[in-house]
Amino acid sequence: MNALTLETTAAATVDAKDSLSPIPIIKLKSALKKQTNDAVLALETTDPHVEGDLRNFCATTGHVYLGVHSVDGHAVHYIKKQTRECETCSQTRVVLAGVGVIAALVFTAPQVATGDPSAPITFVFLLALAALPPLLINNVRLLGSLIHKTIKT
Repeated sequence: MNALTLETTAAATVDAKDSLSPIPIIKLKSALKKQTNDAVLALETTDPHVEGDLRNFCATTGHVYLGVHSVDGHAVHYIKKQTRECETCSQTRVVLAGVGVIAALVFTAPQVATGDPSAPITFVFLLALAALPPLLINNVRLLGSLIHKTIKT
């Protein structure tokens, strides 16, 4: 891409001139949080070692390093925000949360039902009871999508 195209499509410019690494990366990370997916940010730096750090940052976070050009003695790096969504990780969190809630209910329900439970036991029981409906709904949706994928293949 040429510099003109990138400059006109940058959603925000992060000024990290006169900052040494890792400060430009920290400023970029903060600015990325405020942007929507696929937004392009321009990072202005004077540190010649930032490019390698930016490439590593983008490789580990899923953002896309688009390139760099020089303007008036400083470098302007362009980064495209990409949100990496790990479907397996999300599904695992839903299932583990469901298992945790069920385990909390199995542990606390007999104590609550048979007598005078302590305050922490009552708190855990009520918290697990409140979390149960949304977790059950999410686990049923997850199971439905798994069945749908299995039928498709």
